[in-house]
Amino acid sequence: MQSDELSGLERDQEVAVVAEPVTPRTPGEGEAIDRLKDENLNLRIDNRAKEIAIAELNRRLVDDRDKFLGAMQDMSYKLGAAETRLTQLEAPKANDNIARQSAPEPATENVEAVIMPAPASSASNTATLHSEPPPPEERRSFFGRLFP
Repeated sequence: MQSDELSGLERDQEVAVVAEPVTPRTPGEGEAIDRLKDENLNLRIDNRAKEIAIAELNRRLVDDRDKFLGAMQDMSYKLGAAETRLTQLEAPKANDNIARQSAPEPATENVEAVIMPAPASSASNTATLHSEPPPPEERRSFFGRLFP
């Protein structure tokens, strides 16, 4: 117990603090310290502004992503609805029991073409009638015809 009492007594004793003498500052050091304090404050302000800007950009990113996903889900829903309507249009009717492939074809009569002679009024017309037909146009794709 005595060791505990001694350590308690040691704790209660005041400790003398010896202050080291402060060296006097020169005018250049004071200005340098003020400049460094200002730089430190400016850097803290810059860091806080950057944190705020990054937080704003992250918030906008989340908002844009939510809007994009919502629009994509809406388009997906509309596409599904359109596909459903299309399949309903293509579905066979309830009262149509005959398959289209087995339906009888309508009877058609063979018709003979009637060829009439061209009027002989002009020689140039007869030359064009008996000349060779123009060569067939080259078959172009849909987009080729759309954009000449």
